[in-house]
Amino acid sequence: MNRAIRNLLATTAVAATPAGPNRHLQFDCGAGLVGQLPVFWPTLRWAAVANTVVYTADDADRFVIWNADTRDSSIISGTALPRRPNRDAALAVTESMVIHSPSQRCTMTKEDVLRQRGTAERMPVIRSIRLAPDGAVWVALTTLPDEPSFIRVHRQGTTDTIIGGTFPDVFLTPSRFLAETIDSIGQTSLTLWDLRRTQ
Repeated sequence: MNRAIRNLLATTAVAATPAGPNRHLQFDCGAGLVGQLPVFWPTLRWAAVANTVVYTADDADRFVIWNADTRDSSIISGTALPRRPNRDAALAVTESMVIHSPSQRCTMTKEDVLRQRGTAERMPVIRSIRLAPDGAVWVALTTLPDEPSFIRVHRQGTTDTIIGGTFPDVFLTPSRFLAETIDSIGQTSLTLWDLRRTQ
């Protein structure tokens, strides 16, 4: 899927997801699926507030801050290297599927999904990105299922690191955000957080 930023009458493409491989998976019940993007393919991750857009579209540790009014952009780079995907990490971000054919119902396990989609050579460093109303860019790095979350907060030349913290889903103010948490049995809860800088 392509993402574009509309500015007056001109449309500028800032990034695009690459085409996926053409894999086909046939089930015993007669249902089949065509190829989708690989599990770890570095798709476009982005966020926007007012006239500012932040995005990352590759597997490197960097993101772009783009001002839609001035059309200025800057690239913020880190030092983390992409990981190679492994089976446990792939299964952790994969969901099983149920497919209905004209004759019967087929269950597609996580292993089937992995076999259909394949994997990219490396996992992207940046898993998700958010932009706070005060201009701070929150970046969640990709971690394995048994590792604590790793979050970096970039503010005008300074970077704070949060290990094991909650990544914001929605910002309400510069110091308050809403985070979504899914527990081990799949129940979802929303928590409103106040952010206080420590001395």
